[in-house]
Amino acid sequence: MDPSNLPAVWKACLKLLTAQGPGLHSLFAQGRLVAIEDDRAVLRFSPLHETFVLNWEKNGKKEVVRDAISRVINQKIGVKFEIDAEAPSAESAPSNGTPVTAPPTTTRSEPQRVEPAAPPAPTIKVTPDLVASLRESEPLVKELMDKLGAQIIKVE
Repeated sequence: MDPSNLPAVWKACLKLLTAQGPGLHSLFAQGRLVAIEDDRAVLRFSPLHETFVLNWEKNGKKEVVRDAISRVINQKIGVKFEIDAEAPSAESAPSNGTPVTAPPTTTRSEPQRVEPAAPPAPTIKVTPDLVASLRESEPLVKELMDKLGAQIIKVE
């Protein structure tokens, strides 16, 4: 495949990653192949995925993607992950994907009713014993930890 056709290369690479498990495809589909230069593919992700990207450097996922892209373009190539500084971050992006707008102003003089906030959900302290117990009792948790390097940080 022609390495200059970045969308086609990335689509074919994602297809190869799907064969290795739906989790890989769904994670890497969040990124974009932005360049192939100096024998290296440059993949860019939003700041929302920065934690995953940092873990891929350590857990072997970088090599999996490198091998997939190398197969697609039929040449050995390296991989570089970048975080897109211009993309919205977790703090600035609303969870439902709609743009943030200012609330409408009201001209009424009557007081507005304010609903009390719901109390925060109780959290459970994450201990090594709890992590081990969840890992063994929940197949999905075990799979995420083994294959994607996931870590339990909060239990509600």
